[in-house]
Amino acid sequence: MNGSCAPPAPSKIWSLFTTTKYIPQAINGWATTGPGALAPPQFCSKNLNLGDKAVNCFSFACDSQTYINGVPVATCHCAVGESFAGTAVPAHTTFWTDAGQRDKGFCAAYPAAVPLGFGD
Repeated sequence: MNGSCAPPAPSKIWSLFTTTKYIPQAINGWATTGPGALAPPQFCSKNLNLGDKAVNCFSFACDSQTYINGVPVATCHCAVGESFAGTAVPAHTTFWTDAGQRDKGFCAAYPAAVPLGFGD
């Protein structure tokens, strides 16, 4: 991105991290409907000391788009342990993610996430 927040190019893929009720996920065979596609919010507690594993995927460049079971999937290049302001997120930080269908094991799997205050 070379110091710019502008999208890389019209033909490039641009990540937009947002909350949504349904997200096809690998853990459920990329289901697009039904219970396997539900993406309930998950809060990963500061007590897990994993805040520095949260991934900031807001407005980052992606590439390598492919389709898995009809679902478009891209590889995105996002910052690990970085806030939306570009500062480091301490391990002792609660964060929110839609990944993992509330399986707490996904808190340690570098999910796209939103830090909810530092050391809150």
